[in-house]
Amino acid sequence: MIYLDTETVGLSGPVVLIQWAEDDGPIHLHHIWDVPVGDTLRLLGRLADAEVCAFNLAFDWYHIIRTYAALYPQPPDRPPSLDAWHANVGRTDACLRPR
Repeated sequence: MIYLDTETVGLSGPVVLIQWAEDDGPIHLHHIWDVPVGDTLRLLGRLADAEVCAFNLAFDWYHIIRTYAALYPQPPDRPPSLDAWHANVGRTDACLRPR
């Protein structure tokens, strides 16, 4: 089981932090704007393939899917670009489906 929480800029802004833990393991803080896009996409794929528990799963999952779509077209070896995030946030050609 993965326990999950996302922190966003306001209710509708981009995700800035993904907090997650697996079972009773340590809590991981993933700052998506400080790491390469590929690292974030791999984490989001891992979350989609797991059983997930969250306080407000509808809110968190909406932002996970939205973040995946916005980051997918960006270069995987660099941190994300906010301008590219805004340009791609409404894309529908990259989809992440939960388990």
